[in-house]
Amino acid sequence: MLLDNEEDTYVPAYDLTSTGRIAEIGGGVQGCSRVMKNAALGAVPDLRNYDLSNAQARALLQELDGSGVDVRWLRRYVTDPAIREGVAMDAGVSIGTLKSSFYAVLMGGTFAPVEGAAIMGYVAGEVGRARAPEVLAALAGELRELQRIVDDWLVVLRSASIQTERAPRGRIRNRCGMSRPIPARDDAAAWRELRAFVLQGWEKNYVFNLMKLGKRHGFVPVSDQHDGLVVLGSIPHAAHVEAVARSGFTLAKLADKPFATEKDRERYFADRPMPEANEDERGS
Repeated sequence: MLLDNEEDTYVPAYDLTSTGRIAEIGGGVQGCSRVMKNAALGAVPDLRNYDLSNAQARALLQELDGSGVDVRWLRRYVTDPAIREGVAMDAGVSIGTLKSSFYAVLMGGTFAPVEGAAIMGYVAGEVGRARAPEVLAALAGELRELQRIVDDWLVVLRSASIQTERAPRGRIRNRCGMSRPIPARDDAAAWRELRAFVLQGWEKNYVFNLMKLGKRHGFVPVSDQHDGLVVLGSIPHAAHVEAVARSGFTLAKLADKPFATEKDRERYFADRPMPEANEDERGS
């Protein structure tokens, strides 16, 4: 951490969450915006920010591998930026709104044109309330295959659950070894939590295994970022390969990214240097 051009030491403390993630107590750097992370960490020599690209979408692909669910649309969407750009253009929204809407559907969001609905809010915030219902309908059409895949995933979750006396509908165990009961069908909030619980298990298992490989591969983990890791040094491809083998997350794609974007540079940091973006990416 850099304070007035002098380095200071900050040691994060964590609590274990019910999904297997570790949460920095008080939020800390883990809960900061990109701008704040850059202000705290961006000028520290040899400190790098690694992130799992499209982490939860790739985790869903991994989760459904071998399930019989047709995931061809999702695979193309996740792996080909041109597909995402085409979907956004055809729906009449920005990539940012598409991304927010995509993950809202993943977590149980709907395309209902009503006040308070997350996707409606994303769309209205971009195109205005007058045009929102029209654009919302177009977006729903573009993401209909995602909705079908998510619906099929819920069937897979129910069938994969382990029934117990205390959980008659069954329990689901994620890749971190944590378990959670299958909720009632009409408990939308609990189903959102269960989806996140399963997908976060994949990303966290990978990140935990990557952290443990630091000494062997010459990097020092500094800050857990849920679906990424801040380290001193650099993470070699061999460490990524080993973390994939240990976690089973074969679709994980690790990217070395700046703490803040070029847009952040122009808006907030015109008078101070920022680390240059490193396009180095490691993926299976």
